[in-house]
Amino acid sequence: MSQARRRGARHAFTWLAAGLALTLVAGAGVAATGRVSAVQVHRLAVEGRLHQEAWVSALDAEGLPVADLRAQDFVVSEDGRPAAMLDLATFAAYYARTTWIILVDPELLQPASRGPVGSLVASLGRYAGPRDRLRLVSLARGGRAVEAGTADAAALAAEFSSAAGAAVETPLYDVLHREVRRAARGSPKEGRVVWLVTRGADAGSAHSPARVLAMARAHGRRVPVSVLLLESPAPAGDVDRLAALAERSGGSLSRVATPEGLPGEAQRLLARTRGAYRLRFDASFAAGGVSRHRLEVAVQQAGTRPAGELAFDAADVIGPAWWQAPQVWLTPVALLLLALLAFLALRPRRICRLVVQTGEEKGCSYEVFALPVTLGAAANNDITFPDGRVSRSHAQLEARAGRVEIVDLNSENGTLVNGTRVQRRPLERGDRVSLGGAVELRYEGRG
Repeated sequence: MSQARRRGARHAFTWLAAGLALTLVAGAGVAATGRVSAVQVHRLAVEGRLHQEAWVSALDAEGLPVADLRAQDFVVSEDGRPAAMLDLATFAAYYARTTWIILVDPELLQPASRGPVGSLVASLGRYAGPRDRLRLVSLARGGRAVEAGTADAAALAAEFSSAAGAAVETPLYDVLHREVRRAARGSPKEGRVVWLVTRGADAGSAHSPARVLAMARAHGRRVPVSVLLLESPAPAGDVDRLAALAERSGGSLSRVATPEGLPGEAQRLLARTRGAYRLRFDASFAAGGVSRHRLEVAVQQAGTRPAGELAFDAADVIGPAWWQAPQVWLTPVALLLLALLAFLALRPRRICRLVVQTGEEKGCSYEVFALPVTLGAAANNDITFPDGRVSRSHAQLEARAGRVEIVDLNSENGTLVNGTRVQRRPLERGDRVSLGGAVELRYEGRG
C-alpha cells in the first residue's frame, strides 16, 4: 500500500472513530468531563421574589453538555448583583421519570419518511432514562396518540407509523395546546418535555402560539417546547413564531435539512436536555418598578469564565399569586363541605305539623320534632290550649311502630279524629283532631 493510501486510511479511521465517539457521548446523555465553552440559560422560575430556579446548559466545544460540575463552579448574578447559590442538580437526577412527548408532522409519517422518525424514537428508547415514557402524537387533525415505556420504543414507533393514515391537514397549535395542557397538569415530581417535529405549516388552528405559551406556564410548572424544524417553504413569520415559542417556553429550535438528520439532532437535543443543570439560588429583583431584568450565569474553570444570560420580564417568571394556588382553597372548601354534611346529618328533622283550624289561633301551626308531645290546658304541656272544654292533660302524640298516634289521656270531653271519639288511633295526613270539641287541629306529617 502506498504512503498516500496509508495516510488516507488513517484519516478515514480517525474520522470514523471521532464520529462513533460523538454518537456514543451524545447517546449517553452527557459528556464525561470537559471544558465549558458556552453557557445557555433556558428558563427561569421565581417563587416569592426570593427563591429562584434556572435551568442551564454548560456545553463543550462540540456542543455537548459537560458533566460533573459542582455548585461552586457556577456564578449567578441578577441585574449585576450576585446571588447566593442554594443547590444544584441535573435534569436526569432531578426527575426520576420523564415523559417525552413527540408531536410529528403527518407528512413525516408517510412511507417515504417513516425510517428517520422511527430512528428518532429508537434513539430516545435507547438513551432516555429506563423509567421514562414516550408519547407519540400525530399533528394531523384527528390524529392518534400512542404511549409506552422506553423499553417498548421500537414497537411503539412501528405502531405509530403504521396508523399514520393519509390525513395531512395540520392544526399545529391546536394539537400543541392540547398536549402542553395535558403535560402541565402532570405531577411536578415528573419531567414533561415536548418536542415538535414539523415543517412549520399550520392549517388554521383555533389556538395561537401565545395561548400555547400561557398553558406551558400554567399550573405552577414550566413545560419546555423544543422544535425540530425541517427545511420547507414555510413563511418566515411562521418560523419566527415557532422560534419565539420555543425560546420563551425554555426550549430551543433546531433546523434540520432533511428527515435523515432527525435522529442525530434528536440525540444532541436529548443530551442537552438530560444534561442540563437546575440551579436554585436566592436573589431579588432590582427596586424602582423596572419590569425588564437580566440573569447571568457563568462557569469558572481554570482561568476561563464562559457565561450565558437571560433577559426576562418579571411578569413572565413570577409564579401565580398565593390565592391562585389550588391548595390554598382546598382546605377551606373541604371544611365547608364537612360542616355542611354535619349540619345536614345532625339537624333535627320534622316529624309532623299540627295546624289550628278554629278559634283565635286559626292558621297557626306547631312543628313537632320529637315525641311524645302532650296537649292540654295546663301550662306544663308541650302545646297549650287554655279553653274550659280542654282538660288540663287532654291528649298525647306518641310514636308507635314507625307511625304517629293520638292517645286520649282520660279527658273529660274526649278526643275526636274526623268526628269519631277515640282512645288511641294512628294518624294519617289530613286527619282532623278535635280536643273536647273546642280546638280542632289538622294533622300534617307522616302516617
